Amino acid sequence: MAVHLYTASRVTTDVDAEFGSRVFIPNDLIVDVTLEDGTRESVYFDTNYNSSFALMHEDYLDDAILLDLGVEQIRLHILSPLDLAVSKIARFADNDKEDIAELVRLGLTTADEIEQRATSALGGYVGGQAMLRLNLRDALTLAREVEAGQAASQRVAELSNLKARAGAALTFWKNATDALAEKGLDGVNWADVEQITIVESISEHGQAPSEVADVICLHSPGAVKQSRQNEVRALVERLTPELQSQYAKAQAQP
Repeated sequence: MAVHLYTASRVTTDVDAEFGSRVFIPNDLIVDVTLEDGTRESVYFDTNYNSSFALMHEDYLDDAILLDLGVEQIRLHILSPLDLAVSKIARFADNDKEDIAELVRLGLTTADEIEQRATSALGGYVGGQAMLRLNLRDALTLAREVEAGQAASQRVAELSNLKARAGAALTFWKNATDALAEKGLDGVNWADVEQITIVESISEHGQAPSEVADVICLHSPGAVKQSRQNEVRALVERLTPELQSQYAKAQAQP
């Protein structure tokens, strides 16, 4: 329910909660309620839930967000988006993965924030940490993949801005636009577009290798990750001597 409150995505009919005061709840308590559409439902209280089952930072209560219910006798707080994402790591079922991805996709938290908060919370976790650390690794990979996808989409949307530029930026815009027109967004191999731009920029236009590498790393939808940017710079460095030689020969011809 907390995830739905933030994301308006999937809905569940159960609430994991804890009371801020000591409250006695009979183990067999069942409450009949009438929903807004007139449907009769029964609310069952499972008293076995405990917040220590999840990975929770020691400050999660302090950072929880007050939700106005319009009543005076109940003060309801919701986990912050960051703590909500961290709480999903211990179990890390398919729906937990979807929840983390959606929270990151909407910009409510980031992979770096999750890593810092979860790592800090490990000291207070009750239970073995081997599987938990594996889950954390996979959760961070998932979050960073979501962030990379968002960054790539943003770069595609901003490609048109390069049309008014000069040098390697204009060269990349031309090659990227041609590839998108020919193959569509899902069919573009950005590594090919990057290499074509490197070759054309240096061997045909004599553009500075460092400028070419910077343009691709800043604007290519395929180079949003640092690892790929490192590969691009290494490729430029490896190809530069031959490409500059080709440019020099072309310039020497009458």
